[in-house]
Amino acid sequence: LEMGHRSADLQQHLADSQAKAHDELQDRLLDQHEQQKKMELLREQYNTGVPPVVGVTVDGAKGLTSPTRGNKISTYCVIEVVNKPYTRLQTPELQGPMPLWDYTGVLSKVGFGDVLKFAVYRKEPVVEVDHTAAAPSVEHTTVLYLQVAAAYNLMNRDTGVMGDVSDPYVTAQVGEMLQQTPTINNDLNPVWKERNQFAFNVLDHQMDRYLYLEVMNSNMMRDDSLGKIKLDTRSIEAGHWNHYRLKLDEGQGGELEFDVYMKPAEPCKPHGHKDELIGRAEVGMSQFYPHGFEGTVPLFLEEKATQGVLDVFIEVHPQGVKLDPKGPAAKHRRTFSEMSVGSRSMAATRSQVSASDAAEKPPANLGESEKSVLQIRVNQTTNLTNRDSGFFGDVSDPYVVVRAAGTEQKTPTIDNDLNPIWKDQNLFSFSVGAHDNKVELEVMDANRFKDVTLGSCELDLRSIQQGMWTRFSEKLVGGLNGELAFDLYFKATEYRLLCAEQGSVLHVRVNNARHLPNTDSGVMGDLSDPYVIVKVGDLQRRTPTIDNDLNPDWKDGNLFTFSVSDEDAMLELEVMNANLVKDDSLGKASVRIGTLDPSHWLRLVQELEHGPGEGATVELDVFFKPNERYHLNHDLEQAKKEEKESLAEAARLSKEVQMAERAQKWLDNVEENTKMPLSMEERDWASACGGRNFVAPAWITVTQTQVEALVRARDKHPHAVALFRDGKASPLAKHQKLKVKLMAAFGLDLAPSRASETYCTCEIPLKKHSKIHTDPVPASANPEWRFSRSMRGYDPGDALVMEIYSRDRAENTPRADQLLGRAFLPGDKFYPNGFDGLLNLTLGPRPTGATLRVTALVMESS
Repeated sequence: LEMGHRSADLQQHLADSQAKAHDELQDRLLDQHEQQKKMELLREQYNTGVPPVVGVTVDGAKGLTSPTRGNKISTYCVIEVVNKPYTRLQTPELQGPMPLWDYTGVLSKVGFGDVLKFAVYRKEPVVEVDHTAAAPSVEHTTVLYLQVAAAYNLMNRDTGVMGDVSDPYVTAQVGEMLQQTPTINNDLNPVWKERNQFAFNVLDHQMDRYLYLEVMNSNMMRDDSLGKIKLDTRSIEAGHWNHYRLKLDEGQGGELEFDVYMKPAEPCKPHGHKDELIGRAEVGMSQFYPHGFEGTVPLFLEEKATQGVLDVFIEVHPQGVKLDPKGPAAKHRRTFSEMSVGSRSMAATRSQVSASDAAEKPPANLGESEKSVLQIRVNQTTNLTNRDSGFFGDVSDPYVVVRAAGTEQKTPTIDNDLNPIWKDQNLFSFSVGAHDNKVELEVMDANRFKDVTLGSCELDLRSIQQGMWTRFSEKLVGGLNGELAFDLYFKATEYRLLCAEQGSVLHVRVNNARHLPNTDSGVMGDLSDPYVIVKVGDLQRRTPTIDNDLNPDWKDGNLFTFSVSDEDAMLELEVMNANLVKDDSLGKASVRIGTLDPSHWLRLVQELEHGPGEGATVELDVFFKPNERYHLNHDLEQAKKEEKESLAEAARLSKEVQMAERAQKWLDNVEENTKMPLSMEERDWASACGGRNFVAPAWITVTQTQVEALVRARDKHPHAVALFRDGKASPLAKHQKLKVKLMAAFGLDLAPSRASETYCTCEIPLKKHSKIHTDPVPASANPEWRFSRSMRGYDPGDALVMEIYSRDRAENTPRADQLLGRAFLPGDKFYPNGFDGLLNLTLGPRPTGATLRVTALVMESS
């Protein structure tokens, strides 16, 4: 009954989770629809040169302090556009180091490329401040400093005779200002030490946006270029020197080394202002245009970081149009129409949403507004089957049909070629809907009357990497042999990506196989030609074939992505041997997806089963990112299984109860039921049972051997024979104890040190209370712990994860412990026969080369 209630609760929880996920998807799609409208208007205004309207909210600050007054201060914040002091906004004054200004203002004169500056001041009560806006001024100017260091591997534009090589110098230009270094004669690797420092005033962030550097070769008649560099000044981090060594465009491998320093303009203050500056910050337009910005901004003073930070929220909207944001941030933020300048509400200056805008509001159940883009380039096929006569070179005339989203396209036909290569008219584009997942490619043989198939292959778009070209080499199914090579590019819409986020994702990388059996002839090096089929649910992918190798390593075409449905429980792998006629299996392996540690790369070495040989293994890395519903569904299936077992146990117990009740009724009146005294065997049986809990009526056959065995048992344990077994001894409630011994590690990438130490942890995934750890020992490449403990909460089938860390002995060190390696021990490796051996340590998908000695022993709990 308890398991039935648990199943019902999980079923309801799963239904609620699915409904919640659907509502969240609709809310995000609605927000996406509104954002698309806003982005279209912003794009249109950008093309016509109309700047956006920027709403700035300063929620508050933390950690403010004054060098002269400490934290007993009254502060306010000034917001303005760099070099535009007339755009100034100012928050109210508040007491304390953590003011909550909750101030919102609007900047309507923000040009493309402008930078927002935030300056926090300590209010000086003695001096009266003029709050009137200052007139436009460029008094505060941004300065760019440049130091040219050297050039490398320059190309030679001169004769090259008698050491006559290029005579380089460097020109630097920002806006209309041009400067240059001295010329160094006959040197392809020049170093400048004199007259190589320059300064540029950045007056207009649009006109003076780029720093242009060009290495020139000095000649008598006309100088020629040795290469160019174009550097966006917005990418230069202000306040310190930035070092660059970049390749020259059109420089045939030449490089230029230089340093730049961006000195930002000082923030403007009202005329006659005497308040103390205690911190300032900058936010470039690239950080908030066009999607806005929300977060903390650190404050700096005299180019040094302070402890203070600002909580800032920036919105970007088109000029003259009001849009109601409906994203997650809008639930915690005021809408744009409620923004105010000082005490004046923006609602008074902006019109309400028109009836036509309301009519354009998207429906409640929103779908995708555009299609995903799928592109496929067919390259070639190899080893096709000949379906023609074969006389005088008459072989198959292949072409490829590509089908997706209910449409099909095909390549040109190449006559009489079993290994055709397509170079023209082989790129196809499809518009794919959110629920169109299947892509089919079929190779056909062109005939005069009826074309025949030479084989086909299928792909599922849910298992394709997004936004990148991927190369495939797929074996043709339905033909005797042949492979099809093609490239695929898939660009999904935001709607499709949002739908994909609602599901679980499994990434699988097949690394290698070891000790595979040979099912080929073995003559002249003719060994098995392995490839691996990876399958999750109905989705199936395969690696390339590696010829004549019983220990293959896959480097390309071995990374696969699967969308895992709530019903998909197993990751299946099968190693195949490629043959001309029919491929044969070299072994299978499977992994239960629900047991994988989520959101971590795990390395698994699975033993192949059902193959012609023994000892073969396949190594793979897996990364599983489940949604909430997957584990709920997994728990629900487990609960249903336990409920079924509980029902079977209850039925068995019920049968025993019925038998006992029937026997008890029979024993209550033996003479009436038998009309004769007990037989010799019945008396012996009653004596063996001690006259208590006697359950065997006369019609149950009891042998003398059973009686004697029962008598011997009673002599050793002189207690009444229990009619029902103790509930604690039920197979369903049977517990077992796991004892783990962490011995030592070997080959760690760590030098011996008295200042640091290492330790090892072990835990059962998803059972944090099971975690144990060794005592730390001095750091070395081969630390030894010899630590033994019992694991709490162990159940048969649980796996183990071991991690080794290094840490400093100093107690006040701020650095976190460093992970040196991780090892994974599947549950079936030590249950029920135990495990004692070495495990390979990895960092993510990368092996470290180190090993860990572990002993795991499963024992019955007392």
